[in-house]
Amino acid sequence: MTNRRHNVPLVANVCTYPPRREAMIKMVNRIAPQVDTLNVVLNEYSSVPDELLSISNVNPILPFENMRDVGKFFPRSDDDCYVLLLDDDIIYPTDYAQQTLSRYQKLKAGNSFAGYHGSIYERTLMESLLGAVGMRKSNGNGSLYESRKVYFFKTALKKYVKVDQLGTGVMIAPQRLLPTYEYMRTSQKFCDVRLARWSFEQDIDLVTMPREGNWLNALRFEESIFEDFTKTNPANVAHEISRFAFRRKNLGTIKELGKSHL
Repeated sequence: MTNRRHNVPLVANVCTYPPRREAMIKMVNRIAPQVDTLNVVLNEYSSVPDELLSISNVNPILPFENMRDVGKFFPRSDDDCYVLLLDDDIIYPTDYAQQTLSRYQKLKAGNSFAGYHGSIYERTLMESLLGAVGMRKSNGNGSLYESRKVYFFKTALKKYVKVDQLGTGVMIAPQRLLPTYEYMRTSQKFCDVRLARWSFEQDIDLVTMPREGNWLNALRFEESIFEDFTKTNPANVAHEISRFAFRRKNLGTIKELGKSHL
């Protein structure tokens, strides 16, 4: 029995690796009934887990290299598809796909990505005076983490908000607008930033969508990209952020829906 009630082709992409096998299988069993196809990129696997072979609409992929978190951009679907980008450490509800597609379609915006974890970069007074796009003297590596207003995916949000950056584990996009794997390939551990840069270059709006509190939750693993990498934002990542931060217009709450643009 499936929960597929959408009126457009809906695909989901996720990447994983062996230490998260148990969590991945639970996530697959939750998401697969909700979509037409679920692509699972199996980093560091030598063979496909038996649990995946028994699910008819799961497409397991043994990649030619360890793609890490960027693997979710490797599968390519038809241009008329909508793609859910997922992470293997998120607990998705049983109505995730339908609710996400419905909320996205209410935007009626042709060129947009939407999701549930969004950030707006905020320049501090000191940064403005120094002209140092997000660089903090207190952090020699150029961290931008404390310079963001974050709409965390676990917290409730009542309105649509246009943002600088989206978390790629809780996101929906038209396949035709997504970048190629080659464009994303060198952004391992900071693919959210690279996608934000792509969207800015392509004039694609980023929107975080309404949800109830704790509608989405996350598992905790000993290793974490956020703890090991994101909080420090190495200088090369800070430089990439500077390509789009403080440059988008009309960030913040979208007061009206139903228009062809945001």
